Amino acid sequence: MFRVVPLIVAAAVVLSGCYASSFRGPRNAKPPPELAESHCYRTLAAVDCYDKPDPYPKGYDTRVGWPMPTPTDVADHYRRKAFKAVRAKNWQRAEPLLKKALRRNPDDLYARLNLGLVYQKTGRARQAVPHLRRVAREGDGIHPPRVTDNALKNWTLADIAQHNLQRIQDRAQAWRGPR
Repeated sequence: MFRVVPLIVAAAVVLSGCYASSFRGPRNAKPPPELAESHCYRTLAAVDCYDKPDPYPKGYDTRVGWPMPTPTDVADHYRRKAFKAVRAKNWQRAEPLLKKALRRNPDDLYARLNLGLVYQKTGRARQAVPHLRRVAREGDGIHPPRVTDNALKNWTLADIAQHNLQRIQDRAQAWRGPR
């Protein structure tokens, strides 16, 4: 009996560290609302980004054993948030998030396609064309994991970009009128 008690106490001490909140606050505490997206940290589940550095002295990074996120991790974080805004047709919210994603990972074809769509939907077709052309050139054979329109479910990124470029061209032709 006396040999088991120290083992139980040791196990409790070790396991209590495993359940500690990733924020240095009460269990399951949320970060303060004024923190948004600039300084990014990796947690066990994802990457979180804030306007200011980690508000708690022992945050997520290498100080507690998790590696710092790569630029691709951060770009994925912004792209996922932007995709939610695109699905909700919140173009003003999606645009800065997509630009942040492309700043971190310029080769991100998903972000580039969605930014082209945002430009197209907000009446800035000229800005959309270079993004859509690059996706049309490089996105052949790549199927998006999620789409905003189920009709595009089996299309590749290149197909979607070509379709959007054709729509821009058709609208420009209609605006100019027949020759």
